[in-house]
Amino acid sequence: MALATGLKINGVDMPSPLPYEVEINSLDGEAGRNNNGKMIRDFVDDKISVSLQWGMLTEAEANQILSAVNPKKGHVFFQATIHTAEDGDYTGTFYAGSRKQPIALKTNSGTLYRGVSFNIIER
Repeated sequence: MALATGLKINGVDMPSPLPYEVEINSLDGEAGRNNNGKMIRDFVDDKISVSLQWGMLTEAEANQILSAVNPKKGHVFFQATIHTAEDGDYTGTFYAGSRKQPIALKTNSGTLYRGVSFNIIER
C-alpha cells in the first residue's frame, strides 16, 4: 500500500514531501464549565495544520516549494491540497509558518537541500 503524501499548492504538484503529519485543531468561541461542572463549548470550526518536510531536493525543487508559500512573492494565503484520513483529498486556504532550508551539499553541478520544512496552517 502506497502512502498518500502528494501535495499541491495553487493547483501545482509539488515534489513529494516525506510522510507528513496532519493535526486537526477544534476552535471554540467560548469554553468553560457551568455551575454543575459540566464542560460547555461554543464550537466554531475545525482547522488543519500540516507539518511538511522534504528529503534531498535540487535547488530548483527547493525554490519551487519555498516560492509557492512565500508571502513576499504574493503568497500570503494559498490553496493547498493534502490527503487526510478523514476527508481523503482536502483542499483549503492555508498560510506557511517559518520556513527552514538547510543546505545539504554544495557541488560543481549545484546545491542540494535536505530537510526543507515548514508548517502550513489553515486560514
